[in-house]
Amino acid sequence: MRRGSISPPDMLGELARVYAELDRRLDGFGCDASTDCCHFERTGREPWVTDLEWSLVAKALGRLGGRDAVAAKNRRSLPLVGEGRCPLLDGDGRCSVYEARPLGCRTFFCERVQGPGRVPRDAVRDALREIQTLSERFSPASPTGRPLRQRFEAKR
Repeated sequence: MRRGSISPPDMLGELARVYAELDRRLDGFGCDASTDCCHFERTGREPWVTDLEWSLVAKALGRLGGRDAVAAKNRRSLPLVGEGRCPLLDGDGRCSVYEARPLGCRTFFCERVQGPGRVPRDAVRDALREIQTLSERFSPASPTGRPLRQRFEAKR
């Protein structure tokens, strides 16, 4: 490792710090937990996830038995075909990796958001910039994101 660089586990720690800061800045904002934003075909939106963010999600999936186990369980209880549901939704329609969810899942872009005022978009932009910088260091050959479902379905 070259001088001044940080290791992948430290980068995951940095990513967790960025997420915690964003969560702090978005404290008081929420939605009615409809998970409408988790139905990508319905909304026409899908979070893009960097290699670094996916590493954190993959760790959470590992604690649940791995991607294949989560996919098998979710396919039985929540069919993915037609609705474009997020493959990370569990049998109750809740995020199975909530604490590790990527940036795109932490931001309130739907009309159902409730809070003490307007969502502080500067907080989201700040987090995005930090994640982009970390992602460039984590995976220089592939610093940009890919759609969440594409990440989930990719065999690595």
